[in-house]
This record gives sequence, C-alpha cells and structure tokens, in this order.
Amino acid sequence: MEKAIALQSISREHELDRKTCSQLMNGIRSNGDKRKIKEALLAFWQNDLQKQIDAEERLLLPFLARHHFNDQYLALLQREQNTIRVLAQRLSIHDDGYYLYETFVNLVQQHISFVDDVLVHKMEKDIPEKELAQLHWALSIITPYCPNRAGSLSRIDSIV
Repeated sequence: MEKAIALQSISREHELDRKTCSQLMNGIRSNGDKRKIKEALLAFWQNDLQKQIDAEERLLLPFLARHHFNDQYLALLQREQNTIRVLAQRLSIHDDGYYLYETFVNLVQQHISFVDDVLVHKMEKDIPEKELAQLHWALSIITPYCPNRAGSLSRIDSIV
C-alpha cells in the first residue's frame, strides 16, 4: 500500500531529522567541538524540531484521539514530546556536555522511530485516506515542508 500524502510528508520530515541526528551523533562520538555541537543542537531544536513537536501536540495528538488510538500510544507520544522539550531547555541553560547531547539525539531518534514505525503504520491501516488528507492540509499550514532544510545539514558537517 502506498503511503497517504499526509504520511509521506511526515516521513519526509523525519528522514531529514534522521540525517541531522546521524551527523550530530558523529560529532558527539568523535568528541567534536562542544560549543559547535551545542549550537547545532539548539539550531536543530529551534528551527526544526520545536515546530514539529508543536504541530504534533496541536494537530496529531487530537487527530489520533478522535480516531480512538490506543491511549498508551498517545501517552507515550506526549511523554516523549515533553522530555524532548525539557532536554532542549536544559541544552540552552546548562553545559552538561556530551552525555546530554547524546541523550537528546537518542530520544529524538526514538521518537521519530515510534512515530514512523508504529503510529504511521497504524494510521495507514486504520484511518481513511480522506481524513489523512485533512491532516496533511493542517500540518502543511503549521510546518510546511522545506526542501532547503536539507541545506542546514551542511552547518552540522563542521562539527565532525
């Protein structure tokens, strides 16, 4: 089955996030410049992830609740969002170094995997295409896909 347009847009954003996380993790594991890694993490949060998390909270969670998704899935999604926010705030305030950086990137990767591998799969199976198209329309207003966002990966290359 081909993914619905709404789900393709979510997966496309997550593909860019995975690439960013991979590059960030390379910098962390090679003990790259802490200041540059921190700047890259904060830019990733402020320019990309924060908008996605906001959109998930404002649109995806209520959408999934309306479609009677498993409460445990919704609670997990919300916990991950909250933890990502807390860690992002900590990044900007404290200098906990590589451990915090790695924890943040790992959580973002786990969150992406949960959304893509569990939620998107279940949405494809359980929600009519027409309703997924409405989700896509709403998401595109809040977080329009930006193909130039891939260019932001180049600034992360400098931390490795």
